[in-house]
Amino acid sequence: MEHTIAEIYSTGTIAQASGLIAMAIFFIVVSVQELRDEHPAGLFMLALSAFFAVVHILLLAGVFTSGPLGQPIPHLNMWTWLACLLAPAVIGLFVLKGLYGLLASDTRAGLVKMFFGLTLLCFLHMIGTDWPIDVKAVLTVIWLTVFFKMELGDLRH
Repeated sequence: MEHTIAEIYSTGTIAQASGLIAMAIFFIVVSVQELRDEHPAGLFMLALSAFFAVVHILLLAGVFTSGPLGQPIPHLNMWTWLACLLAPAVIGLFVLKGLYGLLASDTRAGLVKMFFGLTLLCFLHMIGTDWPIDVKAVLTVIWLTVFFKMELGDLRH
């Protein structure tokens, strides 16, 4: 099974773009938590979040112009961005925060986060492979809202 350089590049670019947006979301959550506790480190975390968001935007602007390697996602719009780039970031955040919760002896919160991350994975990539892109995008937005509610809202123990 041979992969061309364009396939390898496009797969890596999508992973990088998803990772950058995941880091931006993570640092937004951390900065809000720190600023809520009136710690000045929250401003630094907010700057890190802005940095990762800007790098994500610059990566998308540079990658999705015509080039010799082609485009990883040919028609990028809001729906495909939500379903193809934001969804893996949200899944990764849920799973990693869940694993951290399990390792930090916060079993209940860890299992709940793992459940949400794995259900989004199942909905988007196992059960709903034939679903329209807008349905996948709406599910991603709902799960992102749940993530923010769990991390910042009243669901936190």
